[in-house]
Amino acid sequence: EASAAAGDRIYDLLPEEFRKGEPMGVNLAGNGIYTLAQYGITQEQVNEFICGVHEHLASKGVNVKFYRSGGQTGVDQAVGALNEVFGVPVTVHAPKGYVFRGADGKDVKDERLFKARFVPQMAETLKRKFRRGI
Repeated sequence: EASAAAGDRIYDLLPEEFRKGEPMGVNLAGNGIYTLAQYGITQEQVNEFICGVHEHLASKGVNVKFYRSGGQTGVDQAVGALNEVFGVPVTVHAPKGYVFRGADGKDVKDERLFKARFVPQMAETLKRKFRRGI
């Protein structure tokens, strides 16, 4: 599975203390959904992939105590899934004006819509898939 392979690559790059369970925080950032959508990747697929990487790293003893995100779509938005599925604390730093870019590449400036992206959306589906690791 792709998330396990990615988790193995990340694990190999971690300093020894983190491979041995020393608690760490992670700033999660990456491509927005407007870029990923060009390759047919949905937000739900990104959420599932990021949850799979987290679960795989946890199974190897990596202790992520919190995640931080810049609040954009795509990889940044997947932190919400990590909180909902695994209960890992998450901090989202919103850009000025709560601006985010949708899959269509257009910027949206709306505080309510910005925040709604981090409310449980497909969490039940993800919880059923990953609950075994909790």
